[in-house]
Amino acid sequence: MSSSLTTSLVGVAFTLAAILVQLGRVLQRADQNEASLKELKERREKELKPQADLIAAVHQRTHDLSSAIQGASAHHTLLESRIAHAEAAGAELRHRQSGSASELRAVLAEVLDRLARVETAMAHSSPPSLPAEAVALSPSRTSPARRGAPHTLAGTPPRR
Repeated sequence: MSSSLTTSLVGVAFTLAAILVQLGRVLQRADQNEASLKELKERREKELKPQADLIAAVHQRTHDLSSAIQGASAHHTLLESRIAHAEAAGAELRHRQSGSASELRAVLAEVLDRLARVETAMAHSSPPSLPAEAVALSPSRTSPARRGAPHTLAGTPPRR
């Protein structure tokens, strides 16, 4: 072989070796960059995980509160309906009571009027005489019942 060919081959070999060394360094840097990127990504995920968890918790709590507000609103609407119904029933009851009170006042006025007429009639008339039977049944001042003596009623023995 000629020396120039050998020199060329050696030169190519050195160039190829230099290229391979450079390629190895580039690949090594690429691996390091990839590892750094992976580590950075993991660190970033770890840093952001609490925030992501907090955001998820806030979303869930917001959903829960929204549901609770909707339930409370529905309950409030139901209560308003019941209150309106109760107010209407109360107004009807007051109306009925007013009518009943008026009727009772009218009946009382009529009873008092009749009583006044009876009292007036009794005041202008003499008391009727008692029938003879009533006089015979009434205890006299000298009867044993008036003096506190034991007596019998309809055949029952006196108490002692």
